[in-house]
Amino acid sequence: MKTKFLILSLALMLAVATARAADSASAPKENIFETKPLGIQLSIKLVGLGEEKDLSLDTLRVVGRIAAREAVRLRATHVAWAPVIRDEGNSAIDVGAGDRAFAEQMLSAYDTEKRLQAQGLAPKFSIETFVIEAGPAFFDSAVKQVGKGIASITADLAQRDTTPYASASK
Repeated sequence: MKTKFLILSLALMLAVATARAADSASAPKENIFETKPLGIQLSIKLVGLGEEKDLSLDTLRVVGRIAAREAVRLRATHVAWAPVIRDEGNSAIDVGAGDRAFAEQMLSAYDTEKRLQAQGLAPKFSIETFVIEAGPAFFDSAVKQVGKGIASITADLAQRDTTPYASASK
């Protein structure tokens, strides 16, 4: 497993190193990098978070919505969130709180996607696995906060209006 991780890490480092610096200069923006470590087709979606001074939980909420919609658009059955904010030396946002903000909005946007599918307004597709990565020092906080976020967003989604998004044809 370490070999696969190392190769993926090297592929990701290459993708990040070759990305244009201006890609994330002002607001969250995205790039897709195709790679085949060990012959396995992977799409690595990088979302720039904008200027470091502007980083906030709201930024991570936007990224969560982008992630859900892009995962469905790309038909990615296995999705992972691996923020490198701490790795870059930024400690402005608690890891658990950031993961929670991301996860809540990812789940909210994915719920919308599933509702569109149920109403025949989008092709059927399901994400099979969703992983949030957190380093050992932040794991317990991430598990606790994401768990609270899942409970919170699940309750919110249960209260959503169930009126169809489109009206019947005339």
